[in-house]
Amino acid sequence: MQTIRVAVQDLSDAYLIRVDSLPEATWLLARLSHAFVFKSASDVQRAAGSLDYTFEIPALPWLTCDRLKELLAAMPRVSLISAPATAVSL
Repeated sequence: MQTIRVAVQDLSDAYLIRVDSLPEATWLLARLSHAFVFKSASDVQRAAGSLDYTFEIPALPWLTCDRLKELLAAMPRVSLISAPATAVSL
């Protein structure tokens, strides 16, 4: 099972998630949407000037950025990296 490297950035009203590849981004978005029952999230897109992929999930009252990072770090396939999602090249 391959590790998915994930970076997170707090955008105030949403969280930007950045991952290595399209299949990994799609898998992670599906896992997060099932876990948190999102009513909306942005489509997975290729990050500008990068081979990485990004998507945004809404900031929810009970889901702080720190809590999101804790939940991501607890996922077996996920390796949370500390670099900001907009400044990392995975």
